[in-house]
Amino acid sequence: MILKRYCFFKKKIGLIFQILYSFIYTVGVYASCPIELNPPRVVVKYGDPVSVNCSTSLTEHEGMGWESPVGGVGLTENVDYLTWTVPRLTQWSIAPKCFINPPEPEEQCLEVLQVVLYTFPDKVTISSNAGPDGLMNEGKTYHFTCNIQKVAPVRNLAMKWYKGETLIKTDYFDNLKKEPVNQPAVLTFIPSRDDNNVQVRCEAHLDLGPETPHLSATSPEYSVSVLYGPDITCSDIDILEGEALAGRCSVAGNPAPHISWLKDGRPINPNVTLKREDTGMYTITAEGLTNASQPFHVSVLCECHIYMMHIIAYTTLDPTKPVHSILCHAKNRYLYCVSLD
Repeated sequence: MILKRYCFFKKKIGLIFQILYSFIYTVGVYASCPIELNPPRVVVKYGDPVSVNCSTSLTEHEGMGWESPVGGVGLTENVDYLTWTVPRLTQWSIAPKCFINPPEPEEQCLEVLQVVLYTFPDKVTISSNAGPDGLMNEGKTYHFTCNIQKVAPVRNLAMKWYKGETLIKTDYFDNLKKEPVNQPAVLTFIPSRDDNNVQVRCEAHLDLGPETPHLSATSPEYSVSVLYGPDITCSDIDILEGEALAGRCSVAGNPAPHISWLKDGRPINPNVTLKREDTGMYTITAEGLTNASQPFHVSVLCECHIYMMHIIAYTTLDPTKPVHSILCHAKNRYLYCVSLD
């Protein structure tokens, strides 16, 4: 009975050590698989050729090969390198594997080649819901859309938005699809009058790493014309007799507004010089995107004639304005005045 139990435990312990040895050995083989891919990663334009060399440092093995749906190489003995070659790569989801069969009891090991197949168009289009003429109302919300056709892989794409030469937004995409897609990017735009005549464009950039040149394409520029106003800036005016109203008020707007000047409801010419009897209420009107008007008061000031040691009155001849009395005299080519109010 004791002998039987001893034999049973001996077999069980032996099996445990055999399993443990097999596990440790397997991990060691995979951790140091003697395969080198040159290069280990390739970036290929759709339809271009590709070639990668697989080599091993093992002097004894039972063969090596390439497992791939295109360009695959079956198990080949007595070689220390094999080349995977495809004259025209068009398969988007591909992961070629170079494998080697070491002598028994070692298990097969392999290395997977990283393949990035890409396509990139020559142009990018831009449009806006404002229409092709680019007319936009100030403060209203608009959208620009940039479209890039048949780009892959889209997860490596960045769409950059520019207003003039200023970068205002960058769009990235988390689509993991390897095949080409038509990818739009949208910019929300609320124009101000400062954006009038600005140029908006988008640039598509495909960054595939250091193995390939940076790829980019730029849309045509979209010219923005911002409609606003008219805005009138004008307040009460004091003007000397003999001067004109032209240039005393400012009007801004797009389209350029048509301006009219009125006194007591009748049109006047703002370039005509004013007399003291022209004092009164005036109105400036502007017709553009909308219509606007602004009333204001004009005080035409009289020219003062000063005589030595005389008290004079400086008035606007406007009964609503006070009369100011001053005393002036000349001395050593200077004029000295004192208010008597």
